[in-house]
Amino acid sequence: VRRLLAGEAVTTGDPFDVRDARISPVPPEPVEVWIGGTAERAVDRAARLGDGFLADAHLTPERARATIELYRARCDAHGRTPTAIGIRRDVHVGADAADADRVAGPVVAAGYRGFDPSACTYGDAAQVIEQLGAYAAMGYTDVIIRHLAEDQGEVLASFARLAGVREALLAA
Repeated sequence: VRRLLAGEAVTTGDPFDVRDARISPVPPEPVEVWIGGTAERAVDRAARLGDGFLADAHLTPERARATIELYRARCDAHGRTPTAIGIRRDVHVGADAADADRVAGPVVAAGYRGFDPSACTYGDAAQVIEQLGAYAAMGYTDVIIRHLAEDQGEVLASFARLAGVREALLAA
């Protein structure tokens, strides 16, 4: 993939028979390769081959801490320095705590995607800043967001409030 993105022709027979593959147009600047996963082998693969890492959304805060520690250890073992360490969080930023509980509470209580409830991030802006700030303190550099709300209006309102959360976290 890196060779293709650099404009080279690629021929390989393992595991697929590919002859003189090219892509066009070639990206005007280098593309970072993020590799995700949480199984130990996947984390090692990300540390060995990727520029960055993306931790899974289902991780509880405790598992997120253990996963980033494993990733950093594997980066050290491979002599690699990541460009980014991301985590995906499923989020809702309510107008206040009661609003967040009204929108996200029932979704989480119903067993959202089989996640442990502590893997979901919701509350008012201050609560979400605190929760996401904990991941920053662990060393996560990026958060990829999916919204917990199903109603499009609620998602858009949460997105609008998320802008303030982002500004607060960047200023910290």
